[in-house]
Amino acid sequence: MDNLELAWQTYDFHTEMAVEFEDKHTNLIERYSNFIIENLNPSQSQKKWLLKRLNKSFNRILNTYVKQMDAVNDLIQLYNSDIDIPQERELDKQSLYNLLNITATLSEEMKIHRKEINEVLR
Repeated sequence: MDNLELAWQTYDFHTEMAVEFEDKHTNLIERYSNFIIENLNPSQSQKKWLLKRLNKSFNRILNTYVKQMDAVNDLIQLYNSDIDIPQERELDKQSLYNLLNITATLSEEMKIHRKEINEVLR
C-alpha cells in the first residue's frame, strides 16, 4: 500500500469514528436538554454525573477532530509533493484546505459548546 492510499484510509477511519461519536453525542445532548427542562433544582450529584458523561463525549470528539486534521495535513503534504496521484484520487488541493478549515471550525464550536454546558452544570 502506498503512502497516499494509507493517508486516505487513515482519514476515512477517523471520519467514521467522528460520525459515530457525534451520533452518540447528539443523543447525550438531547438527554442534557431534557435534564435541564425536567429538573428545576437538580442535585449536585446528578449534575456531576451528567457533566462527567458530557465531558467524556466532548473529549472523544475533539480528539477525533485532531486526528482528522492530522490526516488532512498528511494528505496536503502528499498532494503538494512530487508523487504521482492516481486519477481516481485527483482533487483540487483547495478542497483539502477547506476540509481542514471546516474541521477546525467544528472543533472550536465544540469547545465553546462544552464551556457553555460546563457553566450550566457547575
